[in-house]
Amino acid sequence: MQRTIIVVAMLVAGCAATPQMTPQPAEATPLPHGSGALASPGTPSPASTPARLAGRILFLRHVDDELTFYSIRPDGSELKTLEPTDPALRRMSPDGSMFVEMFLEDGHFAKIFASDGSLIRTLDLPDPALGLACLTWSPDGARLACEGWDATNPGEDLKPDRVGLYTVQVDGGDLRQLTSPADHRHDQEPQYSDDGLQIRYVHSTDEDGELGELWAINVDGTANQRLISDPVGWTTDLSPDGRWLATKLNGELAIYDASDWSMPPMRHHLPDAYAWQFSWSPDGSHVAFMASVVALADNGIGTIAADGTGFQILPTGSDPGLIDLIGWLP
Repeated sequence: MQRTIIVVAMLVAGCAATPQMTPQPAEATPLPHGSGALASPGTPSPASTPARLAGRILFLRHVDDELTFYSIRPDGSELKTLEPTDPALRRMSPDGSMFVEMFLEDGHFAKIFASDGSLIRTLDLPDPALGLACLTWSPDGARLACEGWDATNPGEDLKPDRVGLYTVQVDGGDLRQLTSPADHRHDQEPQYSDDGLQIRYVHSTDEDGELGELWAINVDGTANQRLISDPVGWTTDLSPDGRWLATKLNGELAIYDASDWSMPPMRHHLPDAYAWQFSWSPDGSHVAFMASVVALADNGIGTIAADGTGFQILPTGSDPGLIDLIGWLP
């Protein structure tokens, strides 16, 4: 199963230490619009310092089959351990009334809970050999976007046409398959547009799902199109205002203008590190990411301003184990 699904399954079901690096500006190409600032009117300045940023950055560390969840402030303070049941780890609906968890057991694929933790319903698979990871809410909270794969048992006939993007109603009805890639590689990382009419996603271009192409499709399954020609990483994240998309491009942090995909991205080269897994700060001024520190053969959590300044690696503790970024919460 692709790594994305494994990671998100761990997040909802519930590397060694990286020393703090001295904050320093990353090397960035000029902004595509030549404005000298990434922010559009009304967007906070990306030059604000991490120490003044609000919110908590959530991540997990896993050693063998054991998971430990953490939160840390953007300035590197208040590193705390979280219980797997902590509300901060929930995949909440846009209105905050429900949350979803994966539940890949006994012919089910998800559970829907009320905000108080009481179970509303369990969603059943229409086909036990279909695997579904449905964790992305539509803006109106009526549907979930899903990554689908063939879950046929070894020795049985494979059905690769199951691979693709799906959507489903929150009551488990009206399951729709939107894509069925001819190469049978995964379509992953679905994100709804703000108006709920389109889903952006990454189509894998290698066997491991580490590289891909950025595509978008209408929610009715029409107008499937590739948005940019650059090969990107398997994770992306849209800024809170929906204007900017952060992803990996040849190991660098690349920020694309989602209002004009024809524009070249702003690229940040990170000293002695490369980035993957991204999450924007709540004010849209900074990006958190997984940072692989080349010299240390290690990984940790990094942050950087959208204009390429203030790059830092946060002190995530000395416990062993691989780290995965969950997100940046208010």
